[in-house]
Order: sequence, then structure tokens, then C-alpha cells
Amino acid sequence: MSTAEHTALAVQRDMREIADLWPELVQRLAGGGGGGDRSGVRLPPGSKPPIDMHAADVTSEIQAWVTFLARVLIDETDWTCPSNDTATILRDIADNRVGHFTESDDEGLREATTDDATRLAKLARNTARPANRRTIRLGIPCLEHDTSALGERIVCTGQYATVLNEDERVGDMVCTQDATHRMTPLEWQRSQRHDPARARDMDALVFGGRVRHVSERMAG
Repeated sequence: MSTAEHTALAVQRDMREIADLWPELVQRLAGGGGGGDRSGVRLPPGSKPPIDMHAADVTSEIQAWVTFLARVLIDETDWTCPSNDTATILRDIADNRVGHFTESDDEGLREATTDDATRLAKLARNTARPANRRTIRLGIPCLEHDTSALGERIVCTGQYATVLNEDERVGDMVCTQDATHRMTPLEWQRSQRHDPARARDMDALVFGGRVRHVSERMAG
């Protein structure tokens, strides 16, 4: 495999990782869905958690980078932006157009894209998943849907994931495809009141993740 192919695969991997982490970054931005701030003080019920300023800086930088990549493709190719969702755009670039950057005649663009992808992937990883936080993929299909320009119902293909915080509290359930598709654990329980088996399945998944999380912390 050539050096160019290795570079393209590395950039593609980093882009996909950022896209996968995007829902967790958005959740982190809103205080992590845990009802408290970084001082550990719990907020009154119903109050809005503070914005995580570090997460805000990271998400803004990623959005600016993705916007830049999209503008380059729009100006220089026949690429059509697939969505206004940051993760969807980045995933599409990774899957279909990464070569436009990694094989560009512009050496500065090649190097900047590679360096930015590596740096932002690490930044996204460390921000979305700081020490003692574990993301649990629940395997539960997203219940939300979008609507096409013709008014047709478009079923979301994402699945819910949640974050187990330092104090073992479970965060909101966030869709892996669209971070705006989210619900609290209580809302999930209410939505499944006619299907208690599915509610128990999620409880078991979260409990299993909690046990593994605690075991790893004790072992460390």
C-alpha cells in the first residue's frame, strides 16, 4: 500500500471517529445530561445545566473545519452537501471525498487536512470521553423520524447510546445518527409502558455497562 493510501485511510478513520463522537460532544456541551456542573453540585430539578465551555470550543472548531471542507468540495467538485448535520457531512466526506484532500496537488491542503483530522479526532475523543466516563451503546432503534420535502416520513436509522457518568448516573439517550434525537431515561420508560420487556432490556444493558465500568475502575 502506498503512502498516499495510508494517509487517506488514516484521515478517513479520524473523520469517521469525529462523526461517531459528535452526539456525545453535543451531549457534553449541554452539561452531559447529568443535572450537575463540573463542581459536582447538583442543580435543582427542572433547571437548565450550564454549557460546558470547553466542549463549546471543541464543537465550534470541528464545525468550522467541516464547513471549510464542504466549501472546498462545493467550489471544486460536483459534490452536493447531504445535510446540515455536522456528523452526516463529515461521514459523507470520509466515505466519498477524502481523496480530494489527501491527493490534492496543493501540498499545504494535504498536510493541513491530515494534521487537522488527527488533532481534532484526539480532541473530540478526550472531550467526549474524559476519564471515568463510559459510553454504552444500547442497541435500541431511534424512535424519531424526519420529513422529506414532499412530506413523507423518513425513519431514522440511528440507535440510542448513553453515557455513564463518574457518579454512575446514566445520561440522556442520544441517537448515533442525529444528536437532536434524544430522550431522558424517564421518557424512555414512559414510552415503553406498554412493552415492559423492552424497558427491562435497556435496564439490563445499562446495569451491565455499570458493572463493567466499576470493575475496570477497581482493577485500575
